[in-house]
Amino acid sequence: MKYIGSVDNIRLAQAFVDYANTIQLNCSYEYDEDNATYIIQLADVEKLELADSIFEEFSLDPTNDKYWMSSWHSNKTSDSLTNYWYAGRSRFSLSSILDISGIITSTVALACVFLFVIESYFSQSFINNLFIVNKGETLNLSEPWRLITPSFLHFDFYQLIINITIWVIFAGQIERKHSSWKLLNLFLVSAIISNLVQFNTMEYFGGIAGVVYAVIAYSWLSGKITPSGNLNLDNSLFIFYLVWLVCCYFGIFGLQNTTPMLISGLITGLLMALVQKEDIKKPL
Repeated sequence: MKYIGSVDNIRLAQAFVDYANTIQLNCSYEYDEDNATYIIQLADVEKLELADSIFEEFSLDPTNDKYWMSSWHSNKTSDSLTNYWYAGRSRFSLSSILDISGIITSTVALACVFLFVIESYFSQSFINNLFIVNKGETLNLSEPWRLITPSFLHFDFYQLIINITIWVIFAGQIERKHSSWKLLNLFLVSAIISNLVQFNTMEYFGGIAGVVYAVIAYSWLSGKITPSGNLNLDNSLFIFYLVWLVCCYFGIFGLQNTTPMLISGLITGLLMALVQKEDIKKPL
């Protein structure tokens, strides 16, 4: 087997292999646990030059319909999604998640968990200093940390687990594939905006949900406008989060008061993807 290239998304690997096989290139892929990538290999060494040329073309436009139609016709799409969850199971250990997520992703996640655990051990006055304002006071810009710290506060275990899980998945992708600076910038801007918007409806609130919707929106739109930036969020998954937002708006899950934070995070993420689209790493 001859090495052709590698990608870090199993659906991209499957799409290329299926397309290559339609033009008589006997290719396959396997998961590389050390580098968290999918290695594409060629069985027929005599066709290496052609395979390299095809992969180079694929790298420039990996979301081209011709690649995905090959998977559709070969009926491999569902298989690749299933394999995604089972290939390299060691990826889902705590240590491996921290390894692939990056310093910003890990720091934010651990800060949320740390504050949730120790909330009961600190006085209420300490916790009050993390809210955007103290009770009965107006917004004080001389304490700028208050614009950010509410995002680290969680008051429900399930809210914490859901938010942190989504954060690690999507923020980790942004940090690894774009940069830590871009993720930090996205976190700070979306945290400040979503907290200020939420402040107009209530004084005491917490949670990283607004930031989570920002990284979801950023991942989705960035993948659409710059496919070579390596962020690939399925339309179906993005629609699911939009449906969840609508459900929150109508109070179906009793989360209506979080709607302003979620909407502002969503809009912020979309705008940040547009602003930063020209400064994204190009290689696949």
